[in-house]
Amino acid sequence: MKQKTQAALEYLMTYGWALILIATVVASLVLLVNSPEEANFYSSNPDKIFLKSSVIEDSAVKIILQNIVGGTIEITRIDSTGNFVGCTINDEVVLTVGAGDIMNLECFSTPEPEGSITINYTDFAGLENQVVISGDGGEISYTLIESCPYLIDGPGENNGRYRLYDDISVSRNETCITIAADNIVLDCQDNFMISPLPRWDLGGTGVYAIGVSNITIRNCNMKLLDNGIDFVNVTNGIIANNSFDTVDYAINLENVTNGIITNNTIITSRVGIDVYQGTCTIVNNILGDQTETGENSWGIVFEGVNYSTITDNVIDQSEEEGILLINSNDNTISRNIIHSDSYTAIMIFSSHNNLLENNTFDGLDYGIMFRNTSQNNTLNNNIICYNNNADLYCEAGTLAYGSGNQADTDNITGDCGEVTFVPCT
Repeated sequence: MKQKTQAALEYLMTYGWALILIATVVASLVLLVNSPEEANFYSSNPDKIFLKSSVIEDSAVKIILQNIVGGTIEITRIDSTGNFVGCTINDEVVLTVGAGDIMNLECFSTPEPEGSITINYTDFAGLENQVVISGDGGEISYTLIESCPYLIDGPGENNGRYRLYDDISVSRNETCITIAADNIVLDCQDNFMISPLPRWDLGGTGVYAIGVSNITIRNCNMKLLDNGIDFVNVTNGIIANNSFDTVDYAINLENVTNGIITNNTIITSRVGIDVYQGTCTIVNNILGDQTETGENSWGIVFEGVNYSTITDNVIDQSEEEGILLINSNDNTISRNIIHSDSYTAIMIFSSHNNLLENNTFDGLDYGIMFRNTSQNNTLNNNIICYNNNADLYCEAGTLAYGSGNQADTDNITGDCGEVTFVPCT
């Protein structure tokens, strides 16, 4: 018996490594065959139904979507063409999707899917709409970016798709990536653009795009920079799933038409999201702990911005205003949460016809502040409670309307117009 045991051990010592190697190779091949591939799909209305990711796995197309319409929607029907069949969202065909909620769209398909998927829905206003998800499902290839500075002045070898090869160092006064061509997707693959300089001597700019259209920047981590992502005169720009840590001006839009800023995390910035003129949708971002860069810290700033949306954002510890509107009209600000030690949750300065609804502003110095004759703004169903100096502060000339708001009526300064309140609970 002892001899048999010894023989068995000698066999394992002799051939064991070979067996382990064979098992490892087989496992790797299985993993290679079954691993999902990133797929080539697009949303026809990314400002309403945002496509976060898409993969092909086991003869199925799996697409993650997000409702950024601005309210609850009802999915009423899903139609498909080409090689797609049996499409469902969250395993249902008819369902209710809340504002900001994720939708898991899945369809059966041939190994090489091609066609379109039409999602019909009714929005929160009762209007019927649809979004078309289309593409060839082909595996995506990227042109690699390995160092700064880098100029994107054309589609490159992979149809306008670029990605970072690894973390990139950004020097002082340097612009790392400049985009000077239309139809570009930059996917950083969670790599960093970071300054090698100490905290008090920040690096340059991460991404700068000017005078172009259809630009997407996603999955980038930026740290210790003067500017993170800077869009100037851009049409249809998407900034999604990025993080910013100690970036003085994290996201800057100037004269951007139809900008979408969604699912970004911004901490320790002087200004989180700064928008000058143009139109945009800012939804589902987290702006937190924005105090360490000094006394001038703002969350979201609109200047000269009209017909835009700020919704479902969380802003925590912005030293000045969580949201600041200057000469900005006809905007919708809804379902945002602003709390902690901000000076003011939202300041409306020389701005008119804006709608504020279903927001929560608490634990600040001021809840909502109207200044410099801001008129015809509407406040509905906001919670504006437990703020130190005033839940609502209205300078002379303010005219606001609305109902269903919670506030301490003894903590309202000035004549705010025709806004009604119920006590805080």
